[in-house]
Amino acid sequence: MSKTFEIVYNAKTGEARAVDGLIWRTYGKGIPVKVVADNPARTTLRWEVKNVNVGSHGVASSGHTVRETVTLLKDTMDVQVRQMPLGYDNSFTGSGRCTAQPYNPRRK
Repeated sequence: MSKTFEIVYNAKTGEARAVDGLIWRTYGKGIPVKVVADNPARTTLRWEVKNVNVGSHGVASSGHTVRETVTLLKDTMDVQVRQMPLGYDNSFTGSGRCTAQPYNPRRK
């Protein structure tokens, strides 16, 4: 799980994009993400990273899909993150604090 990630969300249009370490290694750029909840208390976004290459105990495999869910609690700016490799019983969770910044369209 990445220690940092970047999300650009336009509440007026409902469009959002995200990039983290997994997305960057897989695609080399940010991807569109789905806004599954946006209310006064929280914003939740979800996406799937497909064709992920992984290695475990010296064995490499590819073609995996990882679902990522990020929830921002608006009153505290706390963030909850969950990664779930589809087809497996485990998942990974993390939390932190959002440092919101104004949107800069020139930034890639």
